[in-house]
Amino acid sequence: MSEADGYRRFESRAAAYAAARPGYPAALIDHLMDRLALRVGAQVADIGSGTGIFTRLLLDRGLGVATVEPGADMRGMAETLLGGCPGFSSVEGTARATGLATASLDAIFCAQAFHWFNEEATLLEWRRILRPGASAALIWNYHDEASRFVADYLEVVRAFGPEAQGTMAAAWRTHLDNVLFRGRTAETVAVPHEQWLDFDGLMQRAASTSYLPKPDAPQFPALAASLRAVFDRHQRGGAVALAYRTVAVFGPLG
Repeated sequence: MSEADGYRRFESRAAAYAAARPGYPAALIDHLMDRLALRVGAQVADIGSGTGIFTRLLLDRGLGVATVEPGADMRGMAETLLGGCPGFSSVEGTARATGLATASLDAIFCAQAFHWFNEEATLLEWRRILRPGASAALIWNYHDEASRFVADYLEVVRAFGPEAQGTMAAAWRTHLDNVLFRGRTAETVAVPHEQWLDFDGLMQRAASTSYLPKPDAPQFPALAASLRAVFDRHQRGGAVALAYRTVAVFGPLG
């Protein structure tokens, strides 16, 4: 699937995405700031930035963040939410054609998006815009299927969206080493994370997922009924916890 196919699948999902997608644990951001030697004022890019969920965390650390996002709805939402934040800038671009200046960045971040990109073209572009010796960090929130609620939730998701991806396998890490980092030293860190949602939040979470039916689709009422049953079975005090392992792979590009 092309990058364009990917971002088109999120058209009209921006509000749900901003409202119900999980954030990222502070401990992971702190670890990346330390390992990538980033200080206040460093210039970075968040590529495939969506509605700016990860961007906000970088801005909160005092970084200058150029967001690169091809989807008009997602980019517009980020501009609305973050436009007044010091250090924020927004670019209509893609991973392979960012529109950013050559050798202008101290680091690249890509949260929950690299799987949509053309890898070889992305590598060439990221080499161009990074300063010598600078690193890229790829981040994903992966569902923790050790949680009984998550296991039941994913059973529903996979029934209605067969494209649902599994957890990060060792083979995928090897793939990143071979394609993006090309044998150079890349590190991995994993941090537990969770997101508490009421039922409306859970439905927003489903509405934000590219491979699930949109709210106006004929299959959506059946999806809602299935999620209601899972929610009722597991809720505590009117909420459920989506448990994640937040994984980052980072290092200098090959």
